[in-house]
Amino acid sequence: MAFFIGMYQDLMQLEDELDRMLHDFGYQMVDLQSIGQKGRRAYRLFIDRVDAGPVTTGDCAAVSRQVQLYLQSRSKAGEDVSLEVGSAGLDRVLKRERDFERFLGSKVQVTWFDGSQRRTMTGVLSSFTDEVLVLEQEGDKPSLQVPRREVEKARLVPQVEFGR
Repeated sequence: MAFFIGMYQDLMQLEDELDRMLHDFGYQMVDLQSIGQKGRRAYRLFIDRVDAGPVTTGDCAAVSRQVQLYLQSRSKAGEDVSLEVGSAGLDRVLKRERDFERFLGSKVQVTWFDGSQRRTMTGVLSSFTDEVLVLEQEGDKPSLQVPRREVEKARLVPQVEFGR
């Protein structure tokens, strides 16, 4: 168990380091996934632009070069490190305070474990604190308060409008 906690803490530290580094280049780290096997570690990095513009393939290539060098510098001797960089996408995850702040009023899907079962609910993010996310549900249903410590994943629900 301690091994997994250490890996989680290392990944969280790496996320913070990459977020600070990317911000200097005009990007934000949205999510980082790590897959490791003997002597090989693969990362998937999802980014957004600080100016909220669309992420291009050129952006991904530029970020990939910088982050690959950084990951290689902090990897263990002999460890092979690979990296995929992509846009956070329309259904991007919400993890940080800035994500919840930016997407207040947006439709989100939240999955959490309430102590007895895993639940998933969709609603409009109307407010949040360090302790709770508040979702407004459709119709006459009351707002839902989800304790943040129980949230497993929160992500945007894509809202796509097609022209006529």
